[in-house]
Amino acid sequence: MSYKKFCKCGCKEKVNPGNLFIWGHNKGNKKYYFDENYFEKIDNPEKAYILGYFTGDGCIPKEKTRLSISTTKDKEILFKILEQLKAKNPIKKVPRYNKEWNRHFISWRINFCSKKLVNDLKKYGIVPQKSFKTFFPDKLIPEKYWRDYIRGVFDADGCISKRKEGRFNITGNIRLIKKIQIILIKQCVLNKRKLKLSKNNFISGISYSGINNCRKIYDYLYYKDCLCLERKLKIWRKIL
Repeated sequence: MSYKKFCKCGCKEKVNPGNLFIWGHNKGNKKYYFDENYFEKIDNPEKAYILGYFTGDGCIPKEKTRLSISTTKDKEILFKILEQLKAKNPIKKVPRYNKEWNRHFISWRINFCSKKLVNDLKKYGIVPQKSFKTFFPDKLIPEKYWRDYIRGVFDADGCISKRKEGRFNITGNIRLIKKIQIILIKQCVLNKRKLKLSKNNFISGISYSGINNCRKIYDYLYYKDCLCLERKLKIWRKIL
């Protein structure tokens, strides 16, 4: 195999030509392909959902050459992301420790190394230290896919519980949450609620309780065979 290009992350790793990017930073010099052009345009519900999920749980380090996704409870979503990006990247097992709770636990992580991917995500507000910079990219996502994007954000940074006949909650940057609230009020015929702000007034939360409100939100966000977390879907179904 002839090598004509260098890895776009800037690491000087030589890669073979083609449309799919190669990750070459693992033991044995293995190379993993994925579609680095995936987020050039959000033109299907799966892309919108994964973009929403990355908005909540994606991490781009300061060097701006890779994206990391990790989870402690929902390893299955990582397989779905790999399938959508046509990726062969390994899911890594990462031992972790919570000092506050004195607890050891395991998380699962995928790394994608590509300046192209990182630059495409930037226009959607997914950047290093994104907690204070994210927003709802409504001008870049067709309206028919907004519910998929919101479902992705919810699966990453939201919760649904059985308390008080069901309680729905999403947290995030205040600009993002304000837009989500506006859409939910319109699409689900909900009452406007006061947003809960953190001490720094940047991170906000929106919540709705009661079986009727939860049913309206569920009917808007979910449909047959939509991409989602099975764990949260099961909770929804138990409540409704």
